[in-house]
Amino acid sequence: LTDPASYKLATDVERSIHMEANHLQVGGQTFSFEFSAMERQLIELGGITQAFQKHGKTLFQTMVKPPGPRVFNNSSDKATTLNDNRRC
Repeated sequence: LTDPASYKLATDVERSIHMEANHLQVGGQTFSFEFSAMERQLIELGGITQAFQKHGKTLFQTMVKPPGPRVFNNSSDKATTLNDNRRC
């Protein structure tokens, strides 16, 4: 949240968070917010504890890995592997 008014309003009033819409309602007013890509991934994994249970020591390398197809060309494997497991 970047709007200072949201913090002033948040004392002793009802608050609700709408994760899918990226909105926070505070005292009848609506404020927008954004998650970083890493924050969104952590939420989808169920939090940092569950993320570590799933990925272990490679958690942060996994989370910052760019999305999309990856092409590998290893000298021990002459084939190129695509993201959908096809081989060329």
